[in-house]
Amino acid sequence: MIWGYSFPVQPVLYGKELDKERKKVAILVSQADSGRQPVRWMAFLFALLMVATCTSVDWLLYSHTDLANLVMVYLLGVLITAYLQGMGASIMASVLSVFSFDYFFVPPRFTLPAFNL
Repeated sequence: MIWGYSFPVQPVLYGKELDKERKKVAILVSQADSGRQPVRWMAFLFALLMVATCTSVDWLLYSHTDLANLVMVYLLGVLITAYLQGMGASIMASVLSVFSFDYFFVPPRFTLPAFNL
């Protein structure tokens, strides 16, 4: 201790350990400079699985309830995705939910256009 201050002891790095430390610092600096965070692929996989789960639940409920109630299941899935995974995954979940609801449940079923001109 010098004048009441303690200095952290840094180990001296040589060779491969020094190269590893330099690479870590370079990665951190490049991420800080870009201002963007790395893509979290697991969040998007979670969104895809959430929409698949909502579609499965709606498939079971289709004959027992109205279409407006089926939409609420998708809305719940998007809300859960937004809460757990963030904005990017929730946007993907909402777009996938619209297309899967339209394809599987809106008459004519198994087509994307809701009506024919």
